[in-house]
Amino acid sequence: MDTNSLPVGTILAYPLDTLPSDFSASWMVCQGAEMNKMQYPELFNAIGYCNGSSGDPSVFYLPNLQGCFLRGVDPAGKVDLESNKRTGVRGDKAAQLPGSVQGFATASPSQLALQVPNLPDGYHHLNQGDSGPLAYMMMEYNPGYVDYPVQLPSAETAPVNTYMQYIIKVKPSVALPTGAIISYAGSPIQAPDPFDGNWAPCEGDAYRTTTRLFQELYRTLGGRYGISPDGSEFYVPNLQGMFIRGVDVNSGRDKNGNRHQPIGLSGVTAPAAGSTQAFGTAQANSPLVARLWHVGLGATVESFKIAGRTSVRGDDNTNAQYWSGGDQETRPVNANVMFFLAMRSQDPTADMVPVGTITAIAGETAPSADYWALCDGSSVENKKYPQLFTACGTIWGAQDSDHFYLPDLRGRFLRGVDNTPPGSVGIDPDRNNRKAPQSGSGSTKGVGSVQDWGTSINGWSINISLPTRNWQNAATAVGDQAENYHPDNTPCQILGGDVETRPINIAVNFYIKVAAVAPAF
Repeated sequence: MDTNSLPVGTILAYPLDTLPSDFSASWMVCQGAEMNKMQYPELFNAIGYCNGSSGDPSVFYLPNLQGCFLRGVDPAGKVDLESNKRTGVRGDKAAQLPGSVQGFATASPSQLALQVPNLPDGYHHLNQGDSGPLAYMMMEYNPGYVDYPVQLPSAETAPVNTYMQYIIKVKPSVALPTGAIISYAGSPIQAPDPFDGNWAPCEGDAYRTTTRLFQELYRTLGGRYGISPDGSEFYVPNLQGMFIRGVDVNSGRDKNGNRHQPIGLSGVTAPAAGSTQAFGTAQANSPLVARLWHVGLGATVESFKIAGRTSVRGDDNTNAQYWSGGDQETRPVNANVMFFLAMRSQDPTADMVPVGTITAIAGETAPSADYWALCDGSSVENKKYPQLFTACGTIWGAQDSDHFYLPDLRGRFLRGVDNTPPGSVGIDPDRNNRKAPQSGSGSTKGVGSVQDWGTSINGWSINISLPTRNWQNAATAVGDQAENYHPDNTPCQILGGDVETRPINIAVNFYIKVAAVAPAF
């Protein structure tokens, strides 16, 4: 048992691009490195072949989290609705297990509507005239429909995110590097206090560079996340409302690009920890199409103007279209946590990791049940985990006064709590409309609250060119069918879309720390 209680196989975020050299043997960046199980027996016991195998039983692999988000394993598929379609990173393992990968998806958003002006609503038999300078080509009636692919603005679907290097603990009884980031699922009033000298919230706060308490963190971060003009204060990462994404050095999984570097790295163009990215929405795997009825088959018949019915002339085309509905952002299902970073290297002989910490493990072997519990929403007695009950209370829900629920992170992604004051522009635009984690029970704001997926229609369009001019033409009983001119907007069907909206992700088991390790005497 590690005295600092973080089990081997633990995955954490790290706010810099490389680990300090003195940690290179105990923590490694999650970039799919080949490992030997004789050299790393504890790590192999934790993650096994979940992240791929080579045919050589002595070889296993670290997770490759470049460009990826972490998602809780959901064997029953109640939240991860396509968990049965997950694949192995090398195509060599079953789905629905830690280490499995899932591509992005785009669901049709809520209350989506599209209206297009001047779509015909019927036809007239055309009173055909001879060709001449006063004649116009009329649109031939189409009794059917045309499906137009929806043009979406991004190369992939992903939520707002900050790049961090994902690191994994590969050896037991080793120190935690300064700057390492944990997810905290406890009540804010029980959260670590930075003035205790161990953990600082990732909320963009400034700390004095000369204060002894913060000097080790300053030496680690420098001015990467900002520094005051006089150099007296430095800033920590601000992960409020953010999802964390693994830095993509060379995997090609991050297809959107357009990242904004942290303030201390102006001018740097390479992928960098701390860079941020706005949400993006890409075409669905089941393509989204707009179905437009009676779009003309073409301007095929020439006609003189004769007082009578109004038909559609084949000119003065427009691409006018009016979209409405959708969500304020594109995001996956998620649960709120607080992110904290280590202010100093954590002593391997002391347990400095707070109860209520959530860790991710890309393997099937559970850590010690004395200190960790699977985040599966189980109802437990308050007295079973008294330290965890003190930390969390009932923010994740409660069955009754004697029981409380563990976080249920199956199928969910983690998102930083957005504490931006009401009325201000925040990263999480729906932060005041989140839901309780259990039906009628638990927090509806902040840590513990959950959020359904959302799909923004910002930038959506269809590639159309429809005539808008009309022409008087006396109706006849027989003859060519010309489209009836309809001056109003016509609602159009939107078909297709996936069962949920999500980014590319790797499945992990989330565990919550339920008790502190007693000090050795």
